[in-house]
Amino acid sequence: MGRRYLLDTHVLVWALTEPEQLSPRVRGLVEDPDTPSSSPRPAPGRWPPSTA
Repeated sequence: MGRRYLLDTHVLVWALTEPEQLSPRVRGLVEDPDTPSSSPRPAPGRWPPSTA
């Protein structure tokens, strides 16, 4: 499996509002639909948090 990327909130905001703030490499990764990505996942049994 190749590299996976976690998109930081700042990168997302810049990609949507000011893409010129991103380096050409990062902009290419963000714009490429084939770039694999990751998203944080809570540990099993820990989400949603207990309200008891």
